[in-house]
Amino acid sequence: MVNTVLGPRTQRPTGSGIVPNSTAACPRCHAGLLKTYDEPRCFQCGYVDYEYTAPKASERSLLSSATRFVLRYKGDFDRLEGTLTDIELKRVSNRTVLGVTCPFCTLPMDQSPPSGGRRSANKKRYRCKRGHRVSLIEDDAGAVGWK
Repeated sequence: MVNTVLGPRTQRPTGSGIVPNSTAACPRCHAGLLKTYDEPRCFQCGYVDYEYTAPKASERSLLSSATRFVLRYKGDFDRLEGTLTDIELKRVSNRTVLGVTCPFCTLPMDQSPPSGGRRSANKKRYRCKRGHRVSLIEDDAGAVGWK
C-alpha cells in the first residue's frame, strides 16, 4: 500500500545488515530489505527475497594468507644496521612455526637448538644450508628483531 500523501519511500536505510546490491528496496512497500540468517527480508510487509544468494565468504585465515613480516637487525655490528629478513607463518601438522629467510643468501632457514648451556625464552635460533646463523630476539618493549 502506497501512502498517497508522502509517496513511495525512495531513500534506502543505511547499516551493515542492508543487502549490498541494487535490490535493497522491497518490491511491495519500497522499504529497505534487511538480511536475516539466509535471505533479505522486509520487516514492514514481510516480503522475503528467496532468490538472493549471499556472496561467498573468504575461508582464508591468517595462516593461509601467507602473511609476511620484515624484521630489522638488532645486533651490535654497524655494517648490518640496514639488513632485513623475511618471516612468514607456516603450518606444520597441528602447530604454527616461523619460516625465516636467511638475510645473507635468501635460503630458507630451519630452527636449530641453541648452542651453549642456557636457553633464553625470548630467543630462537635458525640456521640455513650454507651455515649462516640467525637468532630472533625480542626486546623489553615486545619488538622482534634478528641478531
